[in-house]
Parts: sequence; C-alpha cells; structure tokens
Amino acid sequence: MSEQDKRASQDESVELEQMLAAERDRKRRVRKELFSWIRTFAIAVAAALLVRTFVFTPALVNGPSMQDTLHTGQMMAVLKASYWFRGPARGEVVFCHYPGWEEDCVKRVIGLPGERLRIEDSVVYIDDQPLDEPYLTRPETADFPEVTIEQGCYFVMGDHRARSTDSRVVGALEEKQIQGHCLAIMWPVGEWKVIR
Repeated sequence: MSEQDKRASQDESVELEQMLAAERDRKRRVRKELFSWIRTFAIAVAAALLVRTFVFTPALVNGPSMQDTLHTGQMMAVLKASYWFRGPARGEVVFCHYPGWEEDCVKRVIGLPGERLRIEDSVVYIDDQPLDEPYLTRPETADFPEVTIEQGCYFVMGDHRARSTDSRVVGALEEKQIQGHCLAIMWPVGEWKVIR
C-alpha cells in the first residue's frame, strides 16, 4: 500500500469517526430534548392533578334545588382552598357531600355553628332574628322547628326551598363535608357570572 493510499485510508477513517461522533452527538441531543419534553409534560400533568385535587375543580349543577341562582347543566368553578384558613360564611354557595350519598350537592350556607335556626311562615330565623335572603325568588317552604347547630357544623339549604333536600332533611353538615366555595358559572359561556 502506498503512502498516498495509507493517508487516504486514514482520512477516510477520521472522516468516518467524525461522522459517527456527529451521529452519536445528534442522538444524544434528540434524547435530551425528548426527555425534556417528557419531563415538562409530566410536571404539567402532576401540577394539574394537584390543583384539581386540592385547590380548584369544576362541578356540574344537577337538579332544581338551587333555582333560580343555578340551573341543571351549568358548570361551576369550585375553589377548594377557600376554607383552608376560615370556615364557610353565611350566604356562600358551597359544594358539599351528604353522608351516605353518592352525588355531591350544591347548597347555600344559612346557619353557622352554635346558632339557633327555625323557619316560620317561609322566613328563616337565626337566633330569633329574621334572615335577609335577597337571593331567593322562591322562598315558600314548610315551617321547621328550632334547632341549635352543633359546633363545627353548618346548616345548608337550596335556594328553591320547596324542591331542595338539604339540612332540614339530612341535618347540619360537618365542615369537612363542605368541599369548596362555588365561585362562578363557567359554562355555558353565555351564562357566565359570579355566584352570589
């Protein structure tokens, strides 16, 4: 083999090594980029699951008990974190779970822990004072005997009193059964509003 052939062979070897090194480098960059995308996607999914589980969730209205404030088929934004540092306030619309029921419910907080509550002639009385309820369009309901709400519990009712199964039937709810504060209607878009 001549000197020129040896040099050509070495040049081909060097060129082949450079091509192989470039190919390995390209594959390494592709793997690194792919891993970066997978990691970003995994973090996004984990963050979304954490937010939905612990902070914010959508909820569907089902049934007439909150008419005319809410209607079947509306999708609400529920802030679960609302009650991390305080209890529910009177008048707030809440997403809650009755013991032994499969479905969650949407109701309004009416009575607070330690208060006395009764209903006479469709008027709710809290500690013998009539409760102002400007959100009601259908206040008609049967009388309800006076009860004292236990500490750590809340008396909830639907805005359509005649069509609501609520604390008048199942009793006051423990705070842990109130899962979040219903903030706004998100769907349908034309019905978007803050829930009051």
